[in-house]
Amino acid sequence: MDDPRDDLEVYVRQFRPRAPRALRELAQSPFRRLRPWLIAAAVLIAAATYTAWPLRRGERAVTEPVVTTSQDPALQATVGRLSRAAHAGADVLDAALSNASPALLLRVDRPESVLSGLAKE
Repeated sequence: MDDPRDDLEVYVRQFRPRAPRALRELAQSPFRRLRPWLIAAAVLIAAATYTAWPLRRGERAVTEPVVTTSQDPALQATVGRLSRAAHAGADVLDAALSNASPALLLRVDRPESVLSGLAKE
């Protein structure tokens, strides 16, 4: 009796790998070489158009910064201003904090405040 493994071995030994065929050459078109330059030119044109567009409508490309000064003590109590007040002296810092406290701190004396509701629980 023939062993099936022997048949397989004979079949595998008959295998002969083929040599790969040569790669075909791609035709070089002039557009293929110019493509990166065309893309770069399109990007430059788009960037120039985007930056110059507001100028053509009569608008300025850069607007002046809007500086608002508020008399609200909560907006005036910044770290920089409080640091400056602390360097000026304890009395100046106390006055700055006293002016800002009503606007910054929670009002515990109001009956509708959250802290008042928590105190009742």
